Amino acid sequence: MRTKLFASDLDDTLLNSELKISEPDREALRSLEKNNVKAVICTGRPEASTARYAKTIFAEHENNFIVSFNGSLVSNISGTNTIFARGIALETAKKIISAGRKYDITIQVFDRKFFYIERQTEEAEFYNSTTGIEWKILSPLEEKVDFEPFKIIFHGKHEILMEIHKDFSKLPTSDFHFVFSKPYFLEILPKDVNKAIALQALCDYLKIPMEKTAAAGDSFNDLEMIKTTKWSGVPSNAKEQLKSHADYISPNSNNESAVSDIIKFLP
Repeated sequence: MRTKLFASDLDDTLLNSELKISEPDREALRSLEKNNVKAVICTGRPEASTARYAKTIFAEHENNFIVSFNGSLVSNISGTNTIFARGIALETAKKIISAGRKYDITIQVFDRKFFYIERQTEEAEFYNSTTGIEWKILSPLEEKVDFEPFKIIFHGKHEILMEIHKDFSKLPTSDFHFVFSKPYFLEILPKDVNKAIALQALCDYLKIPMEKTAAAGDSFNDLEMIKTTKWSGVPSNAKEQLKSHADYISPNSNNESAVSDIIKFLP
C-alpha cells in the first residue's frame, strides 16, 4: 500500500446518524495501523470531543494524532503534544461577534476546552448534547473574550445563515474565512486554516509526503482536504461538490460503514 496517512472526517462520514462509529469502520481504521498507515480523525469538532472518539479506536494515545476545530488545532490524542495551533486574531474575533449581533442566531466562541455564549439557548444545549463540550456564559462576548478563538460558530436556521454568508462575502476577509459544516453551522475560522493545511503540518511533523496521503469526507469543510490529498473517497451522502473531486464514491452512506468500504480501495 502506497498510502501512509489516511484522514477521515467524523460527522456524516465516520459517524452514523446516531453519532456512533460502526464496528466495521473501527476495525478498518485499526487495520491501517497494523499496516503502518497512520489513521487520523480530521474534524470540525473541538479537541476533547474528537479525542473521545479517537480513544475508542486507538489504544495508543501519545503517538496517534487528531485534527480538530476544522484545522485550527493538531495534537496527539492525549493532548500532550501540540503540532499546530492557530486562533482568530482577538480584534478580528470581536468584530465578527459584533457583526453577528443583528441576526437571530446563537454565537459560540471556542477556546481549547469550552465554548462561550451570552445566554443559554436551545442551540447551545443541542451543541452540548452532540459534542459533550460544556459552555460558559460571557456577556457581552466581544468585551469579555480575551483569547484568540480557535473558531466561532454562528448557529441557527439555514436561511438566516445564508443571509449572513451573503453579507459576509462582501466584507474583506483577509483575517478570517467561513464555511458551512452543517446547514445550521456557519463556522468562522482563522485565516490560512483548513483541514488540508493542518494535514500538511502533521505530515511535515511525521515526515510523510502529501503524495502518500488519502482522505474521506462529506461536506464543504472537507473540500480542501479532498482536493489536496493524493487520493480521496467520499460516502454516498457526500455533497455533490465533493463527489466531483473524489477518486472514489462509495455506494455506502455514513449509516452503512462507508469508511471501511473506502479503505478497501486505498492505493
